[in-house]
Amino acid sequence: MGSATILPFSEFRGYESWQLVSIGQDGSLISATVANPAMIKACQSGVRGNGKPFPDGSKLASIHWTPNKDGYVPRGDGARYPA
Repeated sequence: MGSATILPFSEFRGYESWQLVSIGQDGSLISATVANPAMIKACQSGVRGNGKPFPDGSKLASIHWTPNKDGYVPRGDGARYPA
């Protein structure tokens, strides 16, 4: 099995519309993993389990952030009210 290549953030244009694959939380750190359409298609066809390599252009992005607690809760209409 080959190793993953770490790419600069500029290589991930359009990741905002990629499919969500997983979410997680470690203490206060939140993470989301998203995959582009090429990666989704490869996984659905059994890549890795069938011994084939991931195709060129298939990408995953792992996004991590620590949420800020400001004491407000968003409403459905975009307004916020105190928690």
